[in-house]
Amino acid sequence: MPRRARSALSAGLLLPLAALLLLLLGGGYFGMRILTKDRRDPTSFHGVTHLDVNQYLENGNSLRGNTYQITGVVESHLKWTAAGGRVLSVQFQGNPLPVRIPADIANESIQKGEEYRFKVQVEQDGLLVAKTLEKI
Repeated sequence: MPRRARSALSAGLLLPLAALLLLLLGGGYFGMRILTKDRRDPTSFHGVTHLDVNQYLENGNSLRGNTYQITGVVESHLKWTAAGGRVLSVQFQGNPLPVRIPADIANESIQKGEEYRFKVQVEQDGLLVAKTLEKI
């Protein structure tokens, strides 16, 4: 009686290998999404340097166009306009700094005494303008 030829891979081994391959590919895909999220997310604080408050107070115009992050407590509301948003006084490293919150993100309920982290850009006149903020 002749012997039957056996296939190299049996169905019992092929299914677990295919499932393992799919699991590894899926894990790699989601792992890369998590690792690269901060680079794609404009609201992320990852990689944004902290503002050197002494340099800003000496000459804020020298920092124009740069983006920084600050963490501070809201001291008071200085100004509000429907088109321009609001200007807050934020206590940062022992110094009150003016931060303008544009109208498109000014809809949050920001109260005196609350602590926030801001991603700010120094505008042409040296004023700090918030690009994003989060309550701490």
